[in-house]
Amino acid sequence: MGLWAFVAVVHILLYVKLPVPMSSRFAVINLFGIWLFFGPEAAGMLAVLAFGLWAMLWPTARFKQAGRERLASVFGLMSLLFLVGLFVTYKLYFDKVLISGQAQEDHTGSLGFVYGLLRIVSFSYVFLRAVDLIRSVAWGAERLINPIALTGYLGPFHMLIAGPISPYAEHLEIDNLPRPEPTFSHLLNCANTIATGLFFKVVIAQAMKIFLFGVEGAIVSTSWMDTAYLLTYLFFDFAGYSLIALGIGRLLHVPTPLNFDRPYLACSVTEFWQRWHKSLGVFVRNNLFMPLHLFLARRVRRRSLSPFVALVPLVITFIFVAMWHRLTIPFLIWGIAMAIIMVIEKLVRDRFIYVEWFKHKRAQLALRVVGPFYALCVIITSIHYISSEIFTG
Repeated sequence: MGLWAFVAVVHILLYVKLPVPMSSRFAVINLFGIWLFFGPEAAGMLAVLAFGLWAMLWPTARFKQAGRERLASVFGLMSLLFLVGLFVTYKLYFDKVLISGQAQEDHTGSLGFVYGLLRIVSFSYVFLRAVDLIRSVAWGAERLINPIALTGYLGPFHMLIAGPISPYAEHLEIDNLPRPEPTFSHLLNCANTIATGLFFKVVIAQAMKIFLFGVEGAIVSTSWMDTAYLLTYLFFDFAGYSLIALGIGRLLHVPTPLNFDRPYLACSVTEFWQRWHKSLGVFVRNNLFMPLHLFLARRVRRRSLSPFVALVPLVITFIFVAMWHRLTIPFLIWGIAMAIIMVIEKLVRDRFIYVEWFKHKRAQLALRVVGPFYALCVIITSIHYISSEIFTG
């Protein structure tokens, strides 16, 4: 009840007219919510991260305003490298603790202490938002908001635990859009989204977990069928939380993207990953795929090499997605395999898309029937390969 009472109070407070930008108002309330639900350490760590990033990006923003783009790029690159170094250190320690089976609360030394603080703010997700922030300020057209307001973007309380990854540019819109009048239909729509998410996560996902592993049983996969079952469980658990975050975000008028779009209806592996964790897909498209694609397109002049201009960024992008999950060899191999499969799908699609029989209604119907079966078989088989590192209890 504490969470819902807090959401209701925040919903009312954000409608009070004050001469303060909405991003700053939400950030202050958000920090209080982080402190209330995750503890003072989480609120403090989030504030430290926000102030640190702001201090690194402030010279970048000043240089851009002065028209010194080269210096702005240098400072932006320095900020990005520092952030990536922190993330790699965190992930290496995280994977070591997770895979070795050690208790995550048992940390020794300064590295363990820093890891514990980063873990409570879901640093893997904060890292992605921070990367988008750096790109948007250093190489985009977005302004740098104050460090307090940054805490509301980097760690919104309703998206803190494995939630959607909102782009920085969309978050800035919170200051520009007028607050809509509260209506019964809007409140009902938000309540329906939250209730659906709660049903997915608390009822379906928990029932599946208890049915197969018991109340206290460890989640493990010993067969292909176990992996298929657990992938379904993971969908309802992850999508359920994402819907809860989406409903709360809509209620508070804080930009919160949709994270899942019926992935099990996808007709290819490529389409499956476009529908699964959509906000992560938007992030890698904006921050990795498109910059790499533009970089290669401007430098590769030979027409015979033009197909690789899109394929190489695709491979690098999905390897990044795999390594973001785990910095391990099995995940690296998995990422490469997924990228190869998607490259093959693109080549096949490009070959047959202009064939006349491929456009026939019967061919399209057959694709809608066979496609999801093919996609799920590939996904489940690939997930089974790394299941020991995903389902660790």
